[in-house]
Amino acid sequence: MTLLQMQYFKAICQFGSITRAANYLFVTRPAVSRVLKGLEEELGVSLFYRSTNGLALTEEGKIFYDSCMDILNRVETLEKRMQKFQAKNSDNSIIVGLTPATGVLIFPTFYKRFCEAHPEIKLSVVEFNNVRAREMLSEGYMDAIFTSDIDWDNEKCESYPLFTAELVFCVSKDHPLAGKKSVTVEDIANERFIYLDKNMQRENEVLDRYIAKGLLPRIILRTTQVEVIKQIVGGCLACTVQIKGTVDDGKNIIGIPFEPNIPIKIGIKWNIASEINESFNTFLDYVKNFDFSPFGAEKVLNK
Repeated sequence: MTLLQMQYFKAICQFGSITRAANYLFVTRPAVSRVLKGLEEELGVSLFYRSTNGLALTEEGKIFYDSCMDILNRVETLEKRMQKFQAKNSDNSIIVGLTPATGVLIFPTFYKRFCEAHPEIKLSVVEFNNVRAREMLSEGYMDAIFTSDIDWDNEKCESYPLFTAELVFCVSKDHPLAGKKSVTVEDIANERFIYLDKNMQRENEVLDRYIAKGLLPRIILRTTQVEVIKQIVGGCLACTVQIKGTVDDGKNIIGIPFEPNIPIKIGIKWNIASEINESFNTFLDYVKNFDFSPFGAEKVLNK
């Protein structure tokens, strides 16, 4: 098994199509097909179901995907760490972790403003699932992570809350429930859901509410892409649950609060060893003074 095979596999998963993956990789479709066939033969399993509707991961494929992404993320992180040593400018380079939600909700505006204010500091971005992110941060492979999982206790790490958001039930503007002010699990018991592959840290809280009522959510699809969720939900093909502002725009997709609501605290967690880096301290001070609230994300507060 090679990194190239895993990179091709990742691209196929991202785009759900061998043809689109080939276009993204700037190679021919037969080349991607050969790599996939060789990988499946080597593993002795089928990674995808093939149908006229496209590709879907088999159970074996889902297991391989999780391990594959872990390996590729580790390699990417290691490469970035080595690049820092090679360039001898580690004091000016910071590795920041994101979740799918924080990557969409807060990071783009923050990144733009930070780079304008501190062009001398380079931010490198990585993404891991919740469990792996804890390990990578504790081991020092990341300097910090924007996350809703800031309360876990680790003597190597510190955290700082930035703002409180909430989980909302997201539907198309054309959905029958779009006009409701709030929803309960009974209201949405028969709805079809699309979720991210990487479980949200608060997903279990939603599940617990279902179970308490003797229900289970109908999750018909999981995906690695927030953009795919937007398209599916916007097309009234399914619903989702996400942090307010991640998927819903108030126009095509409506975010409806739960009753009772589900608050979610967003913050930054960092490895205290990174505090010896002057550039990191500059970054951390900037984060603490940046207004991440939904209606003031471009405003920097002077405290």
